[in-house]
Amino acid sequence: MSLFNYNAQVQIVVASMTIHNYIKRTSLQDVAFMEFDRYPDFVPEDFLTNVAPYSHIEKKLQAFVYGLRT
Repeated sequence: MSLFNYNAQVQIVVASMTIHNYIKRTSLQDVAFMEFDRYPDFVPEDFLTNVAPYSHIEKKLQAFVYGLRT
């Protein structure tokens, strides 16, 4: 269950996109935006440092699916 009702979620998304567009239009050059524009899959090294590697997640998912089958 979500913390916010659907209308509040829509307003949050609209507000965040408005802020995003304002920053992008008013900034002369933003290094982060430039990197994301050039490389859509770019993730800075300091982001997501506590995320498990994909192979670890995949193994857990496979074990979960196997558990459902038995």
